[in-house]
Formats: sequence, structure tokens, C-alpha cells
Amino acid sequence: MKQSTALKILLEGRNAFLTGPAGSGKTHTLNKFVVEAQAAGKRVGVTASTGIAATHIGGQTIHAFSGLGILNELPEDFFDRWAFKKFKAPQIRTIDVLVLDEISMLQCTQFELIDQIFRKVRRKNLPFGGVQVVLCGDFFQLPPISASAAAAAQFVSSSRSWEELDLAVCYLTEQYRQADDEFVQILENLRSGTLTKLHKSLLDSRIQPVALNDDITHLYTRNINVSGYNRTKLEELETRKSSYTMTSCGDKWIVESLKRNCLASEKLELKKGALVIALKNDPEGHFVNGSRGIVVDFEKDKDTGIAFPEVELLSGRRVVFAPSSWTLSEQERVVASIGQVPLQLAWAITIHKSQGLTLDSAYIDLTRAFEMGMGYVALSRLKSLDGLFLRGYNSIALQVSPDAMEFDVYLRERSILLERLYS
Repeated sequence: MKQSTALKILLEGRNAFLTGPAGSGKTHTLNKFVVEAQAAGKRVGVTASTGIAATHIGGQTIHAFSGLGILNELPEDFFDRWAFKKFKAPQIRTIDVLVLDEISMLQCTQFELIDQIFRKVRRKNLPFGGVQVVLCGDFFQLPPISASAAAAAQFVSSSRSWEELDLAVCYLTEQYRQADDEFVQILENLRSGTLTKLHKSLLDSRIQPVALNDDITHLYTRNINVSGYNRTKLEELETRKSSYTMTSCGDKWIVESLKRNCLASEKLELKKGALVIALKNDPEGHFVNGSRGIVVDFEKDKDTGIAFPEVELLSGRRVVFAPSSWTLSEQERVVASIGQVPLQLAWAITIHKSQGLTLDSAYIDLTRAFEMGMGYVALSRLKSLDGLFLRGYNSIALQVSPDAMEFDVYLRERSILLERLYS
């Protein structure tokens, strides 16, 4: 389905599931829908299943928005709690649309609890209390983390709430990230579990035990590898170190939640020559979330006297990165905020945090992959096979969820039938 068709369906007010392969423009379409729905006078609750995904769409986590937090069941006094009645219930009661991104990473049980909360607060025994629900995500991405070690978490598609929403399936099929036909075929076959010997040999041809170019981003499965590599690379630079400390205001607990869910570091250390990546979109369009570059200088701010990093982006543009803010709002009131220079060392990042990014090139270590979908998420960040450099991969790295593969066939069929009605 084309983005324009999907957008038309969403703007009609239907409950919908916006999905498609990595690079098909899901987030772009979702952001455009939010803007147009708000312009039409709709009150939109913009949420995501994780803090990282929430920053991509300018929203907050569904756990914070709904008041569910980390709960896996609702206590008897849940709806009578002062904070819920004062802050959460009013926003749930007044929105017209609920947007929920990265739905694959939300537990089935939590999805049903959120549905229950909406029904109770809005006093309507309809799915999510009768608001328009727009879900977005890809079940081939990383799955939800189970709350219990004894059982794997189920996708939200297994829930009764999903079934009762009667979702219009908008499966985006146009590719905007990859223009390399051979690479697109590898990713498509990886999604369908039909990688051929030829595909694997092409991936094997990209294996090299040591990165030949250390200035490309390294993707690792674990945080310890990321922090270690970035620290090592920074210390190799012989230039002077500049440090930036995160500022914060608001409720302490909410501030700590923002810190955990934000990619920005509490203490950012940079040097001339450091490889960095932007963590936010620039309102003036000078850079976007995922833009990479090299710190080339530090420019003193006239008002504060603090020297902020000047970065030469891969596009050739030079930009001075002043502090930016990440906020959590309730009823249009900011309740907590953190501020930091929106940069992160980019010699290495985790595969989990790479979701949503587009990279020209990357050195990817899948030798310690521990979750189905990791290989697909990592590889699909790239635009072409030429930009891929592999340290190697283990047996689970190129696996995807069997449930996701089976469900994907159903989703494609539903979307094709729907699209015919709009052709």
C-alpha cells in the first residue's frame, strides 16, 4: 500500500494498524497523520511502547500516558489513586485519537490492561473506550520482553483487545531506505525465512574479523561492548576533552524515567575528531535524528560562555549543537524536563537503540545475538550491501519469529483487499 492511501484511511477515523518492512516510511506516515489530525481539530495522544521510539514521534511512553507504569496487573485502588485521577484520567478522557508506535515491543497483557483503563475512564464498553486507535510497528522487529522468566511474552496481536479493534491493515510496500535491489531481496527473504545459499554467501562476503575503517558506526548486541568501544576510541584522540552535564527539572521520579528512556548521556564527553550521531530532529532542518558527523571545533556561546561542539555532518554542512530538551507533558503542562547537547558518541551503538535509524555504513557484530529479529533490525538500518561490514553472526542472528512470518502473510492479504477499495 502507498503512504498516501494509508494516510487517507487513517484520516477517515478508522482504527488501523500501520505496518511494513523497515525503511517503508511508517514513522514518516505516522508523523504526517498526527500533524493533519491535529490540524483538523483532533486531540491526539502520541505514544510508543518504548522511550526511544517515543522520542522519534515526539510523544511519551504508553505506560506513562495511561498511568500503567511497570504494572502487570491493576491493583484494586488503581483508579482511585490521586496522581492517576489528577493527571492521567483527564488526558485519557479528552483525547480523540490514540497513536501507539513500536507495537511489537509491547506485551500482550499490558495491551489488554491499557484497553481496560481506557474503557473504565471513558465509561464506554468499547475497545479503548471508543477512541480511534492507530497502531504502528513491525512484528519482525525486536519482540516484547517477558515479565516472567518462565514464559515468553506474546505479541499484542494475540489479545482479545486486538481482535475487538477490527483494525484496518495498512501494509506499506514502497521502499525509501534501500535502493540496492540485491540487498532489498536479502532483507525480504530474511523476513520470509527463505534466505538462499546465494544470499548467505553474499552476507558471508561482507565478513571481516576486524573493521578496516574505524570511522564507521559499530552495532553491537550488548551495552558493555558499545560503551567500551566508544570509550576506547575517545581516549585515542589526543585533543582536549569537553564535558557537558545534563540538566533537569520537575518531579524526581519522572525525571529519572526520562533519563532512562532518553539516548542522551547524563555526562557527555567530546573531543575534536570524535564521531557523533544526532539524537533529535532539528526544528530548522539542519540535521535529523540519526545524522552523523565529526566534531571539528567548539564555538563559545555569547550568552552562557560555554563552548558547544561544532559538527561537520556527512552532508558537508557544519552545525553547532546547543543543548536541547526532552520533556514529559500532561494536559499540555510540562511536568518534567531534561536538557543536554543532543549528541552521542557514534563509533558504536546497540542494535536495540539503532531501531529507527538509517545508516550509510556500519560494522555489525552479530556473533552474540540473543534474540530473533536482531539480525533483521541491524541489517535493515543500512541503505545497501556495500555499506555492510560484518564481524560475523551466530545461529540465531538470521532467524525471525515464526509467528511473525505466519502473521505477515495474513496482514499482507488484508492490506491488499483494503487497498483495492481505494484504487
